[in-house]
Amino acid sequence: MEAATISAVAALTGVVVGAVLGPWANARIARRDRIQARFDDAIAKVRVVQALRHFPTSVPSGYLAPEGVAGGEVVEFNLAQRKDSVAEFYRAMRDARTALALVQGSDPAIKTALSDWEITEATAETLVGVLERSRKQLRH
Repeated sequence: MEAATISAVAALTGVVVGAVLGPWANARIARRDRIQARFDDAIAKVRVVQALRHFPTSVPSGYLAPEGVAGGEVVEFNLAQRKDSVAEFYRAMRDARTALALVQGSDPAIKTALSDWEITEATAETLVGVLERSRKQLRH
C-alpha cells in the first residue's frame, strides 16, 4: 500500500473513532459529574442538619437589647427561637433524607440510615464518611 493510502485510511479511522467515542466519553463524563454532584449535595445537607441540631435555647436579655428587656419578652423570644429552630431542623432533616435517597444504592449504610426519622450525630459522621468514599470511587 502506498503511504498516501495508509495516511488516508488512518485519518478516516481517526475521524470515525472520534465521532463514535467522543459523544460516548462526553456522556460518560457528564453522568459521572451529575452523580458526584448528588453526593456533594447529600454531604452538604447532612452537614447542615448537624449544624442546625445545636441552636440557642436561652438567649440572655442583654443580647436582645443593650439595656435588656422584660423577663416575659425574653421568655417569648426564646420560645419563638426554639420553635423556629426546631422547624428549620426538621426541614433540613427532610432535605438531607431526600438527598440521601438519591444516592442510597451506593452503600447499605445509607439505606439503613433512611429507616430512622432522625439522622443522629453518630449516624451523620458515618454517612459523611460513606458518602465521601462512594464519591471518590466514581473517579476510577
